[in-house]
Amino acid sequence: MYPRAFAYARPHTVDEALDLLAEHGSDAGVLAGGMSLVPQLKYRQRGPAVVVDIGGLRDLAGLTLDAGVLRIGALTRHAEAAQWCGHAGLAMVAELAGRIGDPQVRNMGTVGGSLAAVEPTGDWGAALLAVRGEVVARAGAGQRTIAADDLFVATHTSSLRPDELLTEVGVPVPGGRFGTAQAKFEQRAGAALMSCAVCLELDPDTDQVLAAGVAAVGLAGHPVRLDAVEQAVHGQWFDEALLDEVAAIVRGRDPDYRRSVLGRLVRDALRDAAARARATDDGEEAG
Repeated sequence: MYPRAFAYARPHTVDEALDLLAEHGSDAGVLAGGMSLVPQLKYRQRGPAVVVDIGGLRDLAGLTLDAGVLRIGALTRHAEAAQWCGHAGLAMVAELAGRIGDPQVRNMGTVGGSLAAVEPTGDWGAALLAVRGEVVARAGAGQRTIAADDLFVATHTSSLRPDELLTEVGVPVPGGRFGTAQAKFEQRAGAALMSCAVCLELDPDTDQVLAAGVAAVGLAGHPVRLDAVEQAVHGQWFDEALLDEVAAIVRGRDPDYRRSVLGRLVRDALRDAAARARATDDGEEAG
């Protein structure tokens, strides 16, 4: 199947891209790495009048740790994120990015493109929810920040307005003893069916859970926060009994196979995040 005819524009600056989005609105499709938009065009799931190719705006790429926030440019390739080792507590960033798709996908796909596309099994969505991150959306009239909890609306639908461009991802770095981890269920290498992301902060003396962020993809049509799990672990001493309790909460009374799988993923991700938290001193940054 071939795409419908469309005009093509390749802006040289962010301002040029924003002008095009302001002009065409919902008739424009933004092309970053092409991992989501191109298949949608081929199968005629989308038919924009103009495709705005922002792939050349390399100012929107890169990862920097600044004043307690990891800032990830929207056009950062998964492969680039997979090499980042700026903070031991945020090991999930490289872990997650290095397991996305195959080498072609990792070298073409972008962090911002994945988030804006709201793919049902897109790994970055769960991670952003778990770390309580946010994105920066720019338009001709200015910019705003959107919390992860407000970004994902439905499958392939975000809260970005038609004239807005996602330019940056912000990940706050907890000040205490914390760890992050991802657990993933794949049909084959790189083809995720479901994944869970966790950010866990532990008391350095008692091993009590001071804060937890837990989210998943593959359970619904978009990334979801697992509030019941977060509430169940908060303030508890972290041990195997707590993991058993959490897995049971996820499974619930629903015999659905996905919930059974997710229960194991949540358990594994929590265990890995706790191990990393215990191995990381307060504020430690990797070299």
